[in-house]
Amino acid sequence: MPVFPPEEGTGVPESGPPSPTSPPHPHPYRRRGSGGLPGGFPGGLGPRALLLLGCAALLGTVGGVATGYTVQAGRAPTPLPPLSQAGLSHPDEPSAEESAPAPLTAEEDRRVRTEGDLRELLLDAPGGARDADPPFAEDGWAFVPGYVADHEDPGDALQELLGADIRRIAVTSWAEDGHRTVDIALLQFHGVQWHSARAYAARLRALTREAADTGDGGSGALRNSGNGRYYILGVSGEPVRPPGREPRYRARAVAQRGDLVLDIRIHDTRPVRERDIASLAERQLERL
Repeated sequence: MPVFPPEEGTGVPESGPPSPTSPPHPHPYRRRGSGGLPGGFPGGLGPRALLLLGCAALLGTVGGVATGYTVQAGRAPTPLPPLSQAGLSHPDEPSAEESAPAPLTAEEDRRVRTEGDLRELLLDAPGGARDADPPFAEDGWAFVPGYVADHEDPGDALQELLGADIRRIAVTSWAEDGHRTVDIALLQFHGVQWHSARAYAARLRALTREAADTGDGGSGALRNSGNGRYYILGVSGEPVRPPGREPRYRARAVAQRGDLVLDIRIHDTRPVRERDIASLAERQLERL
């Protein structure tokens, strides 16, 4: 089909490059992320403008601090209230004697008694009795080897006492009615929480129980003692008959209170009643 050129004056432009005077494209190209503003930054601010704004903010903060410090430094100081004010009274310092608590009495603390002279805690001899200091004691204090001399095995008894950390032994003895002798000993031990005294008292009770008459009421508990007991020694209360001497009836009481062990022995040519040894031991315990 033949192609005819356009006729002149028809207003149809010829094909070819657009005229430089043609209007712009209705949708020009925009850079992604630019928000439609030149420069590529929000609000159209470039990095240089942002840097200037940051420096201005920093300078404003520093300048404000410096100005405030200068103004405050130029003011007169505010006077503080005096440390010592008239009209204030202070209590006097208590002396050492006044601040210390009053010492406990012997009735309030038994250690006040036991730390003193043990001989003052021993019972006095009854009226009409005659003092009879044992040969193993001097001025009311017993020598440990002499105290165990009448044991069945003095060597073992001495070793046991020394191993129990014995501290001292106070003794008293008397003779009454011409036929009875009474020996009272207070043994005081070292050791924490009275362990030594408790252990030695238990050992004495065990040894005495072996020699006591436990079949017909020959032993019993001491009142208000906790662990104290009395014993009538010998089989069925029979006396010991040493050669060439009168028979000897024996009784013994053992108790422990704190760091003290009470050991009471009665020797008599007549039978010893249970109430005699029990009453004597209970009266001695009352003084401890």
